[in-house]
Amino acid sequence: MHRGDHGFVIQVAIFAFGIGAGLLSLVYVNARLFGRTKNAPPAAPRTLAMMIATGLGFHNLSEGLAIGQSAATGAIAFAIVLVIGFALHNVTEGFGIAAPLAMETTMPSWGFLALAGLVGGGPTFLGTVIGYVFTSTYIYVLFLALAAGALLYVINEMFHIGRRLNSPVAMAWGLLAGFLLGYATDLFLTYIAA
Repeated sequence: MHRGDHGFVIQVAIFAFGIGAGLLSLVYVNARLFGRTKNAPPAAPRTLAMMIATGLGFHNLSEGLAIGQSAATGAIAFAIVLVIGFALHNVTEGFGIAAPLAMETTMPSWGFLALAGLVGGGPTFLGTVIGYVFTSTYIYVLFLALAAGALLYVINEMFHIGRRLNSPVAMAWGLLAGFLLGYATDLFLTYIAA
């Protein structure tokens, strides 16, 4: 086995661990904190909103890591493009967090909305600091895998909301539009960086 092959195998193992940790940690934490089991009633809308914010927070941690690593390697222009692109991309994440709140009978407080925003968006800043201080391919792969696992969790929760609202068709169209917008943002950033 060549040295490069060894590094690839390590990256694959880190990816498998990260995607599993990103998905399963949210499943187990939410089961422990909120009593989400097979026979439990569906989570309350505020609980579900906070669970989605947590999943998006994991995802945003990796975005911050990408920004920090770009800045640390001297690619300041690319880091600025990432900041702008991720800011535009993250605006839509608020809809995912707020969607379960549409089932609430009372308006959520500004404090709850601010906390949900901090849980969902704050990790971007933390990831930027980590990415700037530590530049490592392995850490980068780990954070991206954690983000992918967290997104799988969020997608599952969003489908659950679609079923509860009795609108799976609207949910599917919304997910399709979100993915296409996300990919378009990524393609735009790649094009600008090239």
